[in-house]
Amino acid sequence: MIRRPDLRPLLWIALLGAGVAFAPDAAAHGGGFKNPQMPNQPQEAPSDVPLPVVPTTGGTPGGANPSAGNRAFFLQEDWRVWWILNSPELLPARGVIEGANVTEAAGPFELGGREAGSTSAWEMARRKVVTETVYPHLLDLVDPSTDTPQAIRAAALIALGRIAREPVPLSIFERYALDPDASVEVRESAVMGLGLLRRSDPTMRLPVDRLTRVREFLLQLFDDKDAPNRVRAFAAYAIGLLADQPYPGDAIHRDGRDMTRELWRRVPRKYASADLRIALLTALGLQPRAGVPSGVRDDLRYIVVGRNVGNRRWDGFERSHALTALARLDRASCLPILVRVLGNSRQHVSVRTASVLALAEWAPRLGAADRLWIADALRKAWHNEPNWQAQGLYLITLGKLVNADLDEGRDRMIKGPNCIGAFLARECLDGSTMERPFAALGLGLCVHELEPQTRTTAAFVRSVHGTLEQGLHRRRGSAEAVSAYAVGLGLSRAVGARDALFEIVAEKKNGGFMRGEACVALALTGARDLKTRELLRRLLTERRSSLVFLGAVKALSMIGTEGTVELLVQQLHKTRSIGGQTAIAAGLGRLGDLAAAEPLIQIIKSRQKSVYTRTMCVVALGLICDPEPKPSRRRLTAGANYPARTAAMQQVFNIL
Repeated sequence: MIRRPDLRPLLWIALLGAGVAFAPDAAAHGGGFKNPQMPNQPQEAPSDVPLPVVPTTGGTPGGANPSAGNRAFFLQEDWRVWWILNSPELLPARGVIEGANVTEAAGPFELGGREAGSTSAWEMARRKVVTETVYPHLLDLVDPSTDTPQAIRAAALIALGRIAREPVPLSIFERYALDPDASVEVRESAVMGLGLLRRSDPTMRLPVDRLTRVREFLLQLFDDKDAPNRVRAFAAYAIGLLADQPYPGDAIHRDGRDMTRELWRRVPRKYASADLRIALLTALGLQPRAGVPSGVRDDLRYIVVGRNVGNRRWDGFERSHALTALARLDRASCLPILVRVLGNSRQHVSVRTASVLALAEWAPRLGAADRLWIADALRKAWHNEPNWQAQGLYLITLGKLVNADLDEGRDRMIKGPNCIGAFLARECLDGSTMERPFAALGLGLCVHELEPQTRTTAAFVRSVHGTLEQGLHRRRGSAEAVSAYAVGLGLSRAVGARDALFEIVAEKKNGGFMRGEACVALALTGARDLKTRELLRRLLTERRSSLVFLGAVKALSMIGTEGTVELLVQQLHKTRSIGGQTAIAAGLGRLGDLAAAEPLIQIIKSRQKSVYTRTMCVVALGLICDPEPKPSRRRLTAGANYPARTAAMQQVFNIL
């Protein structure tokens, strides 16, 4: 019997090339793992900072207990937390990787095939591999008659939800979700597997009657007071994930009207855990806008401004999530509230942060006049904002607003001495120690995936690259802070900075964190030359720093080159650390090369491998065969007020 090690030290996740650390029992889902320990190497901080664990008892850094729900709280987190949660959306599209990396049997990948609903060569090959190989294997792992270890079974339930098509064995998910003898991790994974049955491609969706059955089951599970609170919260999050799937067309159910009513009816109730209240608000905010009556939106607005609703008052923590739900449901009428909250110290910091994160999510979809108005309001509010992290998020949001404006061919925000571009550049080089990394990200986002259309825009792009390179070479602050300049250069596609990034990676005297992030930045700039590929391959054998290893794996999974699958599978056999194995599994999953499916299955079947190695391979298998062009987690994290999160929300972010 393999004894489970204590995973309470620095835990983090590399799924989809992001790397997030969460609660200790996350390892049982195949999502969290220990800080990688390689032989004879110095201890360093993890390359992707752990998100602080939200305690279920006692206080938090903000002085409040979120599980008790008595006060709002705010975790003091730096730029890396934002990067961890948002990087999957900002990394190169997986279709691009498949185009250069898909196996010969699959043929060339037709970019946009899945998004358009057509059947690409890659999709045809994926379905064949899933039907003939992966799906039967996962069914064996979740078969109750087998002696599959709990961690592997939990990971298999999530993988099954990612890839399953008709006929989906709903009874398997339901059985484990209700089983009082199963571990909490297995029950949570079964519930989340139901939420992961959502499909963007209409041709792959479950029939409406089966979706209705799933939703009703999840709602009943939420109401089950005998179930663990976190399992009940997961049921609400799964309902939120499924909110973009079809509802019956009758007057009662159309556009999720009945589900919205049921969720809202439960929101004002008293619960012992904030997990349940926040999960309900999240699920409510994800429902189709057309099915949410104006009365519900009005009540959410009253909660946000501090009025009594449902015969009770709402603390700042709850109000912040009500604001996120309202912003998702009623963008136009919510805009004045979001702007009015900015920089207002009388509003709790959780509410202010919810506002700025919602604005960042909306930036590309706002009208030109609204963007200019909000950018001006953000810059003014920034000076009055007492919380340094909230200030940092203002800078990221400004970068997104500039990007949206430039993408439409407008250059108002980058002209004149008081322009937003110049403001971000000043903060990037001369701002406070804690704000400079946020400004570097904001500056990189200004020109992310931007094709300069005018001479003014082209000059601005060059100035962004120059500012970020200057910040990188000045080396002011910690290695973690300086690394934000490298990430910013990657986001801005600074091809001219590749040599500088290459030198940082190659120089062993630089810290492991900086070298690891420079690897990722190189891949973000699109570097695929032989020199870069060979350097990344060499780093997989370096024992100086585990962080460099992780950065190299992530970079290789982003650029995709011939022989990468074989190389990573080989490293998976060699690497003994849980962290290293999970990083490789995540890399294989992001790579999306179906050639990795069979080697992974062989490792899963091998009783000579540890439970953790086999669990990570199950995770990779689900990621490789996932038909979704964007991770399903994005539905929950888009615009979410992640600094004010509960333990259940944290765990959901982890395992997805």
